[in-house]
Amino acid sequence: MIAGQPADFVVALGDSYSSGEGAGDYAAWSDHDGDDDEIRNACHQSADAWVRKLSLPSSGNPTIGARESSNASSLDFHFLAGSGAESENLLPFHTSGPTFPVNAENQLGFGQWGQVSQLDAGYLDENTTLVTLSVGGNDMRFPKVMEKCIVSQSYCGDEVLDGDTQGAYISSMNRLDAQLPNSLGTVLQQIKLKAPNATIVLVGYPRLFDYSTTCMLISIQNQGWLNTVADGLNQVMSSAADAADEPGQRVIFVNPQAAFQGRTLCTANRGIWDLRPVMTAGDSPWGIWGEGVGLVSAETGHPNDAGTILYSVAVQAALNGL
Repeated sequence: MIAGQPADFVVALGDSYSSGEGAGDYAAWSDHDGDDDEIRNACHQSADAWVRKLSLPSSGNPTIGARESSNASSLDFHFLAGSGAESENLLPFHTSGPTFPVNAENQLGFGQWGQVSQLDAGYLDENTTLVTLSVGGNDMRFPKVMEKCIVSQSYCGDEVLDGDTQGAYISSMNRLDAQLPNSLGTVLQQIKLKAPNATIVLVGYPRLFDYSTTCMLISIQNQGWLNTVADGLNQVMSSAADAADEPGQRVIFVNPQAAFQGRTLCTANRGIWDLRPVMTAGDSPWGIWGEGVGLVSAETGHPNDAGTILYSVAVQAALNGL
């Protein structure tokens, strides 16, 4: 370490579950002009995202968010996670070559919300000490599956999404088996190449439903298979982390499901929003679930502020155990 350089170089990557979608208090640049597709931004980076609530061993009690706000010289923090991100939105393109990584759908890396891809942003290097991310839910097309389940108000596992040839349940299982392992493996490998000295923390997704709760117009039958998909997604993520983990270049998986038990959608002390009619500045005025549901914010189905605390507790425990 060079004298005077920060002890912690932290880069937060990933999708809406890492950006803090649902927690509110979004950076103004990441939440504006929902009614203008040309300049709209709904990246939704929240001051209350779970990564900002972590405390690293080098700092004692102060959180990453508190250290960033006070311009602590011991921290170099870059927050790149964005709502809606899929694996291709993390993969590098401009900083790759002579070969270019692709995900399981043969998609090259490209950015979103008017920015370059997260790994093209240039903040990962040999100084990076910690990388956090969640990714995979959007590759699984989970938001579109949820939309079908809400609109149909009946068994939705047989509903066919645009671009698919089989029902949502079978298509989801196929993605878990044939696509997601490759996409996750490629993302993790690219992070390791760019940040060879970093610990990488891949964070999974909670179940959305506790059994016996009824809400969001989704039947208990549909809740069952949607929870099965969430379980399968976490299993694939865990396996990808295990495959990438090696001495000197740790990759760990954190499953938040236990932390959210009893705190899911429609529970009395919920950590996840159900149908959320309160639109943010960057939300499209047509909502995210269109005709038949009405105006629904992208915050629907995402951890609220209490939920990001649950996430941070799960990740904190994993970091403390390293």
